[in-house]
Amino acid sequence: MEDQGSIKNTLMDDVGKSTYVPLALGHKPFFSGEVATDLLRKIDEITTHSSSVGLDAEIPLSPDAMRIFHSAKNYQQQFNDTKIEPLQTEQIVHDD
Repeated sequence: MEDQGSIKNTLMDDVGKSTYVPLALGHKPFFSGEVATDLLRKIDEITTHSSSVGLDAEIPLSPDAMRIFHSAKNYQQQFNDTKIEPLQTEQIVHDD
Protein backbone atom coordinates (compact mmCIF):
# COMPACT_ATOMS: atom_id res chain seq x y z
CA MET A 1 0.00 0.00 0.00
CA GLU A 2 1.44 3.36 -0.90
CA ASP A 3 1.03 6.55 1.06
CA GLN A 4 0.54 8.75 -2.06
CA GLY A 5 2.42 11.63 -0.49
CA SER A 6 0.61 11.68 2.83
CA ILE A 7 3.80 11.05 4.84
CA LYS A 8 5.60 13.90 3.11
CA ASN A 9 2.62 16.20 3.56
CA THR A 10 2.23 15.24 7.20
CA LEU A 11 5.82 15.06 8.36
CA MET A 12 7.66 17.35 6.00
CA ASP A 13 5.33 20.23 5.30
CA ASP A 14 7.81 22.70 6.81
CA VAL A 15 10.75 21.72 4.56
CA GLY A 16 12.23 24.87 3.13
CA LYS A 17 10.63 27.08 5.78
CA SER A 18 12.68 28.63 8.52
CA THR A 19 11.74 26.46 11.49
CA TYR A 20 13.54 26.31 14.80
CA VAL A 21 13.92 22.75 16.09
CA PRO A 22 15.72 22.53 19.42
CA LEU A 23 18.41 19.88 19.33
CA ALA A 24 19.26 17.69 22.29
CA LEU A 25 22.69 18.30 23.72
CA GLY A 26 25.28 16.40 21.75
CA HIS A 27 22.94 15.62 18.85
CA LYS A 28 24.44 16.26 15.43
CA PRO A 29 22.11 16.04 12.40
CA PHE A 30 23.11 13.52 9.75
CA PHE A 31 22.37 16.02 6.96
CA SER A 32 22.52 19.76 7.08
CA GLY A 33 19.19 21.50 6.50
CA GLU A 34 20.29 22.55 3.01
CA VAL A 35 21.40 19.04 2.01
CA ALA A 36 18.23 17.47 3.46
CA THR A 37 16.04 19.92 1.54
CA ASP A 38 17.94 19.27 -1.70
CA LEU A 39 17.75 15.49 -1.16
CA LEU A 40 14.02 15.65 -0.51
CA ARG A 41 13.53 17.68 -3.69
CA LYS A 42 15.50 15.11 -5.73
CA ILE A 43 13.59 12.17 -4.23
CA ASP A 44 10.31 13.96 -4.92
CA GLU A 45 11.34 14.46 -8.57
CA ILE A 46 12.12 10.79 -9.22
CA THR A 47 9.15 9.25 -7.45
CA THR A 48 5.96 8.63 -9.35
CA HIS A 49 2.88 10.54 -8.39
CA SER A 50 -0.38 8.79 -9.04
CA SER A 51 -3.95 9.57 -8.28
CA SER A 52 -5.87 7.86 -5.52
CA VAL A 53 -7.60 4.56 -6.16
CA GLY A 54 -11.25 4.38 -5.19
CA LEU A 55 -12.22 2.27 -2.20
CA ASP A 56 -14.26 -0.04 -4.42
CA ALA A 57 -11.71 -0.38 -7.25
CA GLU A 58 -10.67 -3.91 -8.12
CA ILE A 59 -6.92 -4.38 -7.97
CA PRO A 60 -5.51 -7.59 -9.44
CA LEU A 61 -3.75 -9.92 -7.02
CA SER A 62 -0.29 -11.28 -7.63
CA PRO A 63 0.04 -14.98 -8.54
CA ASP A 64 1.47 -15.67 -5.05
CA ALA A 65 -1.48 -13.98 -3.35
CA MET A 66 -3.91 -15.96 -5.53
CA ARG A 67 -2.12 -19.22 -4.62
CA ILE A 68 -2.36 -18.38 -0.90
CA PHE A 69 -6.07 -17.57 -1.12
CA HIS A 70 -6.76 -20.78 -3.05
CA SER A 71 -4.86 -22.75 -0.39
CA ALA A 72 -6.86 -20.97 2.31
CA LYS A 73 -10.11 -21.93 0.58
CA ASN A 74 -8.93 -25.55 0.50
CA TYR A 75 -8.17 -25.42 4.25
CA GLN A 76 -11.57 -23.84 4.83
CA GLN A 77 -13.32 -26.71 3.04
CA GLN A 78 -11.10 -29.35 4.63
CA PHE A 79 -11.89 -28.19 8.17
CA ASN A 80 -15.48 -27.03 7.48
CA ASP A 81 -14.72 -23.48 8.62
CA THR A 82 -17.20 -20.73 7.87
CA LYS A 83 -14.54 -18.08 7.29
CA ILE A 84 -10.81 -17.79 6.72
CA GLU A 85 -8.95 -16.27 9.64
CA PRO A 86 -5.79 -14.15 9.23
CA LEU A 87 -3.73 -16.63 11.24
CA GLN A 88 -4.74 -19.38 8.83
CA THR A 89 -3.36 -17.43 5.87
CA GLU A 90 -0.20 -16.70 7.86
CA GLN A 91 0.20 -20.42 8.52
CA ILE A 92 -0.26 -21.15 4.81
CA VAL A 93 2.46 -18.66 3.93
CA HIS A 94 4.73 -20.15 6.59
CA ASP A 95 4.10 -23.74 5.42
CA ASP A 96 4.71 -22.82 1.80
